[in-house]
Amino acid sequence: MISFVASTIRSAHHHQHVNHGVRSHSTPGKVFDMLNGFGTVAFAFAGHSVALEIQATNPSPPEKPSKVAMWKGVVVAYTIMPFCYLAVAISGLWAFGNVVEDDVLISLEKNCYINSN
Repeated sequence: MISFVASTIRSAHHHQHVNHGVRSHSTPGKVFDMLNGFGTVAFAFAGHSVALEIQATNPSPPEKPSKVAMWKGVVVAYTIMPFCYLAVAISGLWAFGNVVEDDVLISLEKNCYINSN
């Protein structure tokens, strides 16, 4: 939420030219950037192993198995999570263009330091 709000505020107050094109212009660079993006998305959905551990520790009578409630929770979480990541990704790209860091907070910190000097 902090990254989304701060990036949105930064982009609304700074009217400088921001390049929104691709970062790399060579084929290997584009492939690397694409694979890096896939890795970031895979990392975002890596919490499924923790959910299985939680389910295994829940007491579960046969008439009301814990896997039903856990499945509903996983579906809700995996439905909400992409919207959170997309909000940060879109606001970060809008604010910093193709020079945005892997972590938007780093871009915000660098930008605040540059503008304060």
